[in-house]
Amino acid sequence: MLIKVFPHGQGGGSGPVNYLLRMDYPGRSEAPPTLLRGDTDMTRDLIDAQARKWKFTAGVCSWGPEDTVTPAQERQLIDDFERLAFAGMDQDQYNILWVRHSHAGHHELHFVIPRVELSTGKAFNAFPPGWRKDFDQLRDLYNWRENWTRPDAPARARFSTPDHADLHKARLIRWGKEPKPDARAEAKSAVHDYVRAMMESGQVHDRDSLIKALTDAGLEINRAGKDYVTVKDSDSGEKLRLKGGVYAADWQLGQSAERMKEKAEQERQQIESIVGDELTNLRLNLSGATRNVLNTIKSDMEGEIKNARWTLKDQTQTLCWSIGQRWLMVSLIALAAITGVTLGGWGLTKLVERKVLSLHREISQLQDQQTQLEATVKQLQAETWGLELLEAQEGRFIVLPPNTTAKTGWTRGKRQAIKVE
Repeated sequence: MLIKVFPHGQGGGSGPVNYLLRMDYPGRSEAPPTLLRGDTDMTRDLIDAQARKWKFTAGVCSWGPEDTVTPAQERQLIDDFERLAFAGMDQDQYNILWVRHSHAGHHELHFVIPRVELSTGKAFNAFPPGWRKDFDQLRDLYNWRENWTRPDAPARARFSTPDHADLHKARLIRWGKEPKPDARAEAKSAVHDYVRAMMESGQVHDRDSLIKALTDAGLEINRAGKDYVTVKDSDSGEKLRLKGGVYAADWQLGQSAERMKEKAEQERQQIESIVGDELTNLRLNLSGATRNVLNTIKSDMEGEIKNARWTLKDQTQTLCWSIGQRWLMVSLIALAAITGVTLGGWGLTKLVERKVLSLHREISQLQDQQTQLEATVKQLQAETWGLELLEAQEGRFIVLPPNTTAKTGWTRGKRQAIKVE
């Protein structure tokens, strides 16, 4: 897996966003892009809203065709990527769009970042000069841990960087078009052929002999970096950057397999040491957190048991003052609960406590029903002037309230009536 930042960043937001999701690109009908995170409209609008020249950063995390990447690995890599790119920032301070591509025959995670800090509107560049020293460590950590293809592996070194590594030429090739040769490409090809010939003759075998051969050919060394050499034609002044295996600073002709294995082993041990330290710190942090949680739970349980003892004791005293068989039963249960607490039966205490509360709720409900019935009786008595219907052995009677008399012989409609005075 490699992490690459494209040389784009100017113009509107439609260009980078539409490129990630457009369906008319070769191969995308069979393997369409997948939006993983972000809001396309928001990312586009944040780029368009900026008046500055450089408005966004676009790049990709790309894997080899033989690599397998699971959704869980994607999520973890994206999380770690964002923690590194936006270190010290909250999620509402930045915006990033993630889209998965697989139409090119290998796994890719493309990202677009508006170059703006959202809370202030100030310019923000997640990939300033020198960004590789941080992101190369993230790349190496994942490549070693997940056993993904390493772009810097000695076994994958090439004589020179191929033409399709150029972004524009790569897109032409994907569209089925043949990139047109240009003067710079032909000049680079001529230099590569010259270097090959010097290697075959034994005059070039490392970086120093390579630079000497180039200067002997009339080329000036404008700059020599870790993985490239830039030459300048003294006549035309044209500069060519030559990248690839033989132009790297540590290249040597006929590197033995043992040396390559030794270098890979050193890098593996370094990564394992870093991962081991992180796991040790994580283990210590988890152990400390676990002890704190257990102590808190223990303290809470002791507090609950203590409170339960006093609560049940108070409830028992209150219930003993109550009347009726229900209250007597509750009192006895509460006393049994206190005995259970004293003997350390915490589970029995909880069970008895729930029983007490259940009986208490039942008694409260009965009392509420009694109160409602009494109110209903009072209302009926007021509406019937205190008259009562009574059925006895002698017959059925209408009982008058005190200080009233009944007079018969009255009718209401066709029905007989009694006048109450």
